[in-house]
This record gives sequence, structure tokens and C-alpha cells, in this order.
Amino acid sequence: MVTAISPSPEVRLRGIDNLWLHGELPARLMTVSTLWTFGGPLNIVLVLQQLEKMTELFPKFRQIAVERGSLLHTSRWKDCKDFSVSNHVEVVTLDEPTRECLQDFVSRKIALPFDYDRPLWTLYIINGLANGGSACFWKAHHAMSDGQGYVRALLACTSGEDELDQMVEEYKKKYYDNLRRVPSCSEVPILRRLPYRYQKHVQPWTIQLFATIATILTLLLGWILVLLRNLKLASCMLAPWWRRDFLYPGPHVFTKSIAWSDDVSMDDIAIVRKAFPGTLNDVMCAVITRSVKSYLDECPNKRQDKELWLLIPKSLRAPDDRRFQNVVSGSYAYFPMEDMSTRSLIKSIHQQMNLFKLDFIPYLLYFLANIFLLIPGILPSWLLAYQVQKIHGVFTNVPGPRKPIHFAGQEIKDYRVMPPQNSKGGIGMGLVSYGDKVALAILGDEADAYPGAINAICQNFKPTFDKMLLEAHQIIDAKAKKLHEN
Repeated sequence: MVTAISPSPEVRLRGIDNLWLHGELPARLMTVSTLWTFGGPLNIVLVLQQLEKMTELFPKFRQIAVERGSLLHTSRWKDCKDFSVSNHVEVVTLDEPTRECLQDFVSRKIALPFDYDRPLWTLYIINGLANGGSACFWKAHHAMSDGQGYVRALLACTSGEDELDQMVEEYKKKYYDNLRRVPSCSEVPILRRLPYRYQKHVQPWTIQLFATIATILTLLLGWILVLLRNLKLASCMLAPWWRRDFLYPGPHVFTKSIAWSDDVSMDDIAIVRKAFPGTLNDVMCAVITRSVKSYLDECPNKRQDKELWLLIPKSLRAPDDRRFQNVVSGSYAYFPMEDMSTRSLIKSIHQQMNLFKLDFIPYLLYFLANIFLLIPGILPSWLLAYQVQKIHGVFTNVPGPRKPIHFAGQEIKDYRVMPPQNSKGGIGMGLVSYGDKVALAILGDEADAYPGAINAICQNFKPTFDKMLLEAHQIIDAKAKKLHEN
């Protein structure tokens, strides 16, 4: 069960939390958002009851950020005297029961800044969807917490409250079981070359010794590659300019666009992973890279960059960390947008993500941010904006509940998440797994130079995956046919 996790009634924001306030710009709001859709209308009374529960468990939803804008100290959380959950809920009805109308509505609402005299969150209950359906569009400021903190807070007011704790316990059990498990000879690079008749007689301590040596050598090689990778990242940070795609002339536009893809089946992803070894994240990043490439190749400006550069958040939480605050850092990753085979693309991304996991820079940045950014003036907002404009976007992967959950008596049918943009022309991409399906949602600018970019990339996502799935089926069938012939 979730228990109330609260800061003291008045507490200074840590450096990493205050960064989201300090670095915010009028055209680039640091807002995280979630969209749930339902098959029927929501009961407003039940909604308010569930939100009351959430604000009691996570009191930051009842607080306001005061003393903002100082270069010498961070802001301070203070209880809102006249707080009422109903003041943060708006009920609206769409003009038309279409996906386009829903996307237009949430696109307009995400562009609205928060009133800093009130707690920094809003929930829109949206009626008028097709077949009597409804939706919840929830947005909140990143200064309150990171994505995992918000997932826990939102699930606390749904039937999925206990499942998250169950997932944490299963993860911990799996982690500790793997630590205690003695590997087999076939899992150790040197010993797997022994004939099977000899493998049977290798003692467990010998296997463990060789496994430990192999792990140390792998880590050493990995850290060398990480250093080489970080040299490339440093060249990006020091270069006066880097990316060219998605940039446009003139000021940063205030008009935003939100869109989302059709669902992809977990079973189908497993088939692709069988044909092209890699993680779910590797496969989805490959699909995203090709979806972006496809749009850029066909848009009037044509594609100019050879790599897709993304800021990928990295959670630094322990599995059972329930704090409602930012315990997150991040680093850049770059994926090739040149023509290449599916196997080569997924392999390249897999190597990138393995180095990303080994990289020590996110831990260092988190440590330094919480020390030095207690004085916000140390990092001028213009310098932060300049650096994040060098990349194409942000990509975050949010693991959601593994089975359908309910909110205010209605089953959540679709679940979407959108992180903030990084900069002018940047795209904020959120991949979320829910039940047995995965979907992509994107937030970006509605700029004349790249017309319909956000919607087009999302529309490319499912067909691009289906092509990859067809290729995977052909490879698996060819292997099975060859095995049968032998």
C-alpha cells in the first residue's frame, strides 16, 4: 500500500527540482502530462474522491512554489491556504467525437502556463468521445516530481495502486535471485567453448570465477567505450551548433501539437526481438528513429542530419523509492538515421543503450545539480536553453500497469504520457506500456517549416513497426524451414 510521503510544510526545493522552474520559458513549459481514455462517462463525485486521496498521500499537490526567480536561493514549497481539489478540475465536452478534436483540445491546454498562486497541476475531464466515451487529461509541473513519482501518485487513485508495489517486489526478488544464482558453463564466454562432456564436470566455484573475470573485463571494456562516447557528447556540448532538423526561422512558437500512435502488441514485439536480438526499448527506439527519418525524408526541407539525438532521462531511484520528487538525471543518445538493415539498426541502438546504462555522467550531474544549483544563478537559463537546443528531442519510456486498471469506476482503455519539450523545434516523446500493448505519444511545436510533423511521426509508428514485424516473421520462418530441411 502507498503511504503518505510528504516534505515538511515549508521546505526549499532541491537543486534538481528547482532546475525545472529556473529553466522554464514561456514557449517551452516544463509540464508533464498524461491522457487516459474510457469507454463511458466518469462520475465527477468519484473523481473528486480519488483526487482527495491522492493529495492526502502526496501533499505537494496541495502546495505552491513561492520565492521564485531568485538567483541566490531556490524556491520554497508552501501549503496553499484555500486549496480545494475542485479548483483543479475542469469538465469539458468536445465539439466532435473524433481523435483529431481530442488531440486539438489537449494541444491547446498543454500550451497554457500554470498559475503559480495555485498548486501546479490541473485535471481535465473530457466528455463527448465516440460511443459515449470520455477521457482525463492531466498535467503537472516537472518541479514537483519526475515521471516515476507521478506514475505512483496517479496510480494511487486507481485500482492499480497495489500492482505497482507488487511489480517492485517482483523486481527486487528477481534482482537478488540473479545475484545468488550460479551461471551455467554456456553463459560464460570462455567455458561455453568446452565440449558438453567436459562442461558437466566443471565445478561451480570454477564457473563463478570465470564468470567474475568475464564480468570485470566486460565492464572495463564498457567503461572505455563510455569514455569514447562521452568525448562525442562533449563535442556536441562545445560545438556552437549541432542539429539542423526541426529547427525553423523566427521565434519559438507558442502553438503546440500533441498526437499519439496506434497500439503495438507486446506479443508482436517479442517476435521482432526473437528475430533481431535486443530489448523492447531497443526495438521501439529503432521504430521511432525510422518514423522520424521517414517524415524528414518526405518533408519540404528534407533530412539534413545523419543521427537522431535524444535526451534520455535516467531514473536513479531504488526499486522501492517512493519519494515524490525528482530522482532523475539523463544523458544524450544518438541513433543512425541513414539507410541500414533492421538488424544493424537495432544492434547499433542496443550498443548505445548499453553504454548509456554504464555511463557515470548522469549520477555525477545529479549529485552536482543538488549541490551547486541551490544557487540557481550558477547555471544561467540561457546557457541551459542553448545546450538542449542542440538535440532533436526527449525520449522517455514509462512502464505502466500490466493489466487494465480502473479510475473512478471506469476501466482505463488507453494510456498516454508526454514529457516536456527540450527546446525550440524539439519533440518530447513518451513511450508507455499498458497491459499487453505499447504506444507512443509526442509533444512538439506546430511550425510552418515542418507542417504536421508530430501527427505524421505518430502515424508512421505503427506501419513502420508492422514492416519490421513482417521482416521478423520472414526471418523466423526461413530459419524454421532450414532447420526442418536439415
